[in-house]
Amino acid sequence: MKRILSVLLALVLLAALCPTAYAQAEAPSFAVVDITEMDIPALQQAVDDGYLTYEQIMVLYLERIEAYADMYHCLISVSKTALEEARECDRIYRESGRTSLLFGLPAIIKDNINVAGMATTNGHRYLAGNIARTDAPVVAG
Repeated sequence: MKRILSVLLALVLLAALCPTAYAQAEAPSFAVVDITEMDIPALQQAVDDGYLTYEQIMVLYLERIEAYADMYHCLISVSKTALEEARECDRIYRESGRTSLLFGLPAIIKDNINVAGMATTNGHRYLAGNIARTDAPVVAG
C-alpha cells in the first residue's frame, strides 16, 4: 500500500516529458471543479463526493504539467506508471477507503530523493542511469 502511494506521488524530476504518454487515459480531461484552487482536503472531498476520481485528478495534473512544461522547464520527467497507479488507488479506495490524507494524490518529488524504479539524477544528465532500488524514507512514508 505504501509502495503504491509513494510511487503514485512520484512525479519525479528525471528525463524529458513525453506529451503522448497520457493520451491513452480513459478519464475525461475536464472536471466539475477547478483543481488549481483546491487544497488536499478539498481534493479528497471531491473524491468522496463523487466529483473526481484519482485517475481524473492525475490526468488533470499531467495535462497541466504538459501545458506549462515548455514555459517553466521545471520538470525533467514524469512517472510513466502514474495513470496505472491512480487507477489502482481508485480500486483500493472503492474497496477499503483511503489510508491517509495524501492517498492517491499526485506530488512532485525532487530528483535528489530516491523513488524506486526511477532515476535519482540531482539534475545531472550523466546520472540518468542511476535508478533507485528503494524509496527514500520520506517517499515511503
